[in-house]
Amino acid sequence: DEREEEEEKEESEEESAEWCMIENKELSGYATGKKVAMGDLDTAKSACGAMSDCKGLTTEEDEFTLRSGSDLVDHEGSTTHIPGDCPKICDWEKVDNRKMKGVLTKLKLSMEKAKAACEERDDCKGIHCKSAKKCALVSSSNEKKSKKYDSYIMSCQ
Repeated sequence: DEREEEEEKEESEEESAEWCMIENKELSGYATGKKVAMGDLDTAKSACGAMSDCKGLTTEEDEFTLRSGSDLVDHEGSTTHIPGDCPKICDWEKVDNRKMKGVLTKLKLSMEKAKAACEERDDCKGIHCKSAKKCALVSSSNEKKSKKYDSYIMSCQ
């Protein structure tokens, strides 16, 4: 009896697991290799939960499609649902010919690595770069003119 109760409890916990809803983003790739669309969100969540390669759901023409990708890409009008807590989503605004203040690291990171590292730190406000391969993390969005640098200011939700 106890084992049956435990199994029922686990099943109900799985069904009530939190999902994060993200507007104007989509996950790439279909979980089954082809488009599988469902009209009901709860049915789609259950189907996704039963598949090891399903990372979430993205709306397409008022239906929910099972998705395999884990990277969120901009897609106006789409809504994505992923299991668990919402990830930190950051946008980057380029500011030409500006060098930001409050240097946190040396100019040795690629732009991609610098942005990823900045998103992981609470004290980072953005990056400035001499080139795509020479970027540093900075702690202030204050800037000064510089023909040698471009800056990227981070805003996260």
